Amino acid sequence: MVRSTLATVVAAIAVATLPGSAPASTPAGSGDLSNGPSCAVSCITSALIEPHTTAFGVSVRTDTPARIFVGVSKLIAPEGSWIDSSRSGPGRTSWTGHVSGLQSDTLYKVTVSATDSQSRTERRSTFFRTRAVATNLPQGPGDLQSNVGCSAQCISAARLDPEGTGTQLSVDTTVPAKLTISADRDAPGTIGNAPIFGTPEDTVSTTGFATGWNGRLDRLVPGATYHVILRAIDAAGHVSYRQGIFRTDTRRAKLVPHGIRIYYDGDKGLNRGELSFVTALNDYHPADMRIPERAAASGSWIAFPSEQVSLGAPARELRLAVQARERDNAASCSNQRGSGFWEPDNGGVHEWCNKRTWVTVRGAIDLDAPVPGSDASSTNTGEGRHEFEIMTSNNAGIRFVVFGHVDVRYE
Repeated sequence: MVRSTLATVVAAIAVATLPGSAPASTPAGSGDLSNGPSCAVSCITSALIEPHTTAFGVSVRTDTPARIFVGVSKLIAPEGSWIDSSRSGPGRTSWTGHVSGLQSDTLYKVTVSATDSQSRTERRSTFFRTRAVATNLPQGPGDLQSNVGCSAQCISAARLDPEGTGTQLSVDTTVPAKLTISADRDAPGTIGNAPIFGTPEDTVSTTGFATGWNGRLDRLVPGATYHVILRAIDAAGHVSYRQGIFRTDTRRAKLVPHGIRIYYDGDKGLNRGELSFVTALNDYHPADMRIPERAAASGSWIAFPSEQVSLGAPARELRLAVQARERDNAASCSNQRGSGFWEPDNGGVHEWCNKRTWVTVRGAIDLDAPVPGSDASSTNTGEGRHEFEIMTSNNAGIRFVVFGHVDVRYE
């Protein structure tokens, strides 16, 4: 039984796809090794591009003060052969600039980089096309206003506010349009110059036509770089696209084990079980959560030697397992059988110099979905405190319950 409980991005118009590797995940249980934000691994939270016929407008956000650079080059030009480039001053976490001198309806290589105060640099590059020259068509006789709708760019603003497992979003259009927004960790492909995901991780759409809309993408992986595609379709069927990147917040967690309550110590009568315990977190066995052998009677409370264990960038599910071992022979005449879990999960050996019984309990704590009554937030980010209890079955050779909680935060 288990009981468990990026920065706002403002785009003037469009979003560019700047593929790059997401920060490497720290193995669960190896400790929280983060020394704070830097550009050593990843500091660009979003990069947004507004294409024009002969220029690109660029908006960049970082989670670390940095000098931001954007350059544009031909597809086969050597690195650093910029047609035009622009850079911010040092210590910026947001910056908007532009590069120009380009040809219309032409594919270019766009590079964005951020360099922090320690000269550590993150660089992302992608290919992006300038807009073709559009001709405005009148609505009809006597009407002086243009009616190009979404055949020209009709997405006038896109704003993203990423969190740990999703992102809030707000989109404005110049004409009433139906909107669809999709996100995936893989970069999109193209069909007929339209960006497309094979199978996006999440997609949201409006039910009708609107010029402004607020929505949310969900079920995303914490600490990952995502590509996003915005599609607007007007009443005439004309389509506009924008695409870009954002990074979800990195999830950190601390496991705080409270202790173990023994309900049956594995020995009949008044004998006390000679019990020891081994713990696994996502298949990792932290040495400071081992409980050495002690004589424990039914009803005993056994505290863990470690008050908490830091987990770096855990996934959605935290898998916790505890194995109890009871010895029936002399301590000097025993086969310890290694330091990991004994297999199968529940078993016993009753041979000379090797008389042992063991029982393992396993549980999974969903860090995205806290249960009612916990201290974690009601949102699907699951930030806060997740209480848990993991109990053996009533017919187990050793019966016990493991109590504790997990503290979840994002950065």
